[in-house]
Amino acid sequence: MNKIWILTGIIVLALGISACQKEDNAPAAVDISKTPPSLSDAKPTQQIQTLELTEMQAQELKIETFTVESKESRSFLNAPGMVFPAPNHSAIVSAPVDGRVVQLFACEGKPIAKGDVLYELESFHFAELWAEYLKADATEKYEKTQLARQEDLFRKKIAAQKDLEKSQADYQQAKVLAQAAIGKLSAIGLELAEIQQLQEENQSKPTVKVKAPISGVIVQCNVQLGQAVNAYDAMGSILDAEKVMVKGYFSPEESPLLKKGSLMRVLVKSGSESIVTGKLDEIIPGLDPLNRSVVITGQFKTENHFPQVGMSVRVEVEAAIENAIIIPANAIQYEKESAMIFVKTGERRYEKRPVHVIKMVSEGMLIAGGLKAGEKVAVSQVFSLKALSRFEEFAE
Repeated sequence: MNKIWILTGIIVLALGISACQKEDNAPAAVDISKTPPSLSDAKPTQQIQTLELTEMQAQELKIETFTVESKESRSFLNAPGMVFPAPNHSAIVSAPVDGRVVQLFACEGKPIAKGDVLYELESFHFAELWAEYLKADATEKYEKTQLARQEDLFRKKIAAQKDLEKSQADYQQAKVLAQAAIGKLSAIGLELAEIQQLQEENQSKPTVKVKAPISGVIVQCNVQLGQAVNAYDAMGSILDAEKVMVKGYFSPEESPLLKKGSLMRVLVKSGSESIVTGKLDEIIPGLDPLNRSVVITGQFKTENHFPQVGMSVRVEVEAAIENAIIIPANAIQYEKESAMIFVKTGERRYEKRPVHVIKMVSEGMLIAGGLKAGEKVAVSQVFSLKALSRFEEFAE
């Protein structure tokens, strides 16, 4: 009987141990009502931790320190960039009126000067505008003659006052209509001198010439001989590659260091064999929606065909920082993605502080906040201090 009771007790004890293990291994319940950390607006707070070394630890570690100084720093910020046509150095050639292409004077790759004839259109609409101008011009000349005649008759007291006033009104109306007709011809690209020349040559062909708005190279031709086009259709495009606009894409953390008028350099992305220098012209407010970066622009004259439109380049902008805090790189330790330093606040006391590293410069690491001039930071045995601080955290 005793054996039975002993065996039963052992079984009950085994079952109890198994149940405890299952409870220990059971996953903790998840509160789905809380916002996930990745979506929360709350930023993690890092408390400053104080580390007090024992006398023996201080003697063994023999920690060296660096006294922080505030000084002016000059360095270059680097970022990727893209080359675009400079304003007023690229143009689309549009059809001024409805018509049909009867002449092509330029093709892709051909250098052209401003005012060169690129295309010639046969257009009934132009014929109507030209007829309207000739009629308005003839009417203006006739009314001008009539006005001179009425003025002469009025001086001789042959014509009445109302006849003179009517003649003056008719002349003003004809003059306005003539100016309006000239304006319509100017809107399709004809200058006043050209209008007068066509009138002297007794223009009868309903053709209009399409001219280059800028000097450059034809980079695209969208029409063929005999093709019908509508007004404002893009017939081709011109690029003046003597000047380009470069956009640089910098991180938001670097935006406080970017200043208009700063020295700006453009280099080949893979090296520095080609380089042009200029000034930072504009800083576009807000972040670029595609890559979440701060966009800057600068205009440059090309040298030896560099940079070219569409090219990926490297952009460098000089940053002059007053009261900059720069510390040696070996003073910094990282915990996950946070940079940490140890500031000496007593004979054997060190304060563990988070800092924001802006960038690496020639003298060390440029720091934003967390330090001030005159403080001392550990530059040796920093990993040991980190290990001791972690030990104290676990001990607590």
